[in-house]
Amino acid sequence: MSAFFVKLKRNDIILITSLFIIAAVSFFCIQSMKKAGGTVSVLKNNQEIYNLPLNQDAAMTIEFNGQYNQLMIKDNKVWIESANCANQICVKHPKIQYSGETIICLPHQLVITIIDGEPIFDSFSY
Repeated sequence: MSAFFVKLKRNDIILITSLFIIAAVSFFCIQSMKKAGGTVSVLKNNQEIYNLPLNQDAAMTIEFNGQYNQLMIKDNKVWIESANCANQICVKHPKIQYSGETIICLPHQLVITIIDGEPIFDSFSY
């Protein structure tokens, strides 16, 4: 039991404190570098089926061959409200709002990604 309580020396305390400070600074740097997203890209089987602005609230059901995912966009956040996949990982995933964040439903081969910048409107968006 005495081996569990090791006497810390001065250099040990300096090392532990330094590592804690480096971790805290890294965390705050990563948090400050996050970009707010502008567009929600929805891909099914690696093909984009929707490109939606993040700043407009929407509720839509994405259906293919009896499979569905209910996508929600509200308050500049995106999430899957419900789905009929077996594992429900996409439904349990937290809401996303920053550029580069994704929600993936593997059974339905659906990928939802936040893209930075303004929504892109082209001939495929209509």
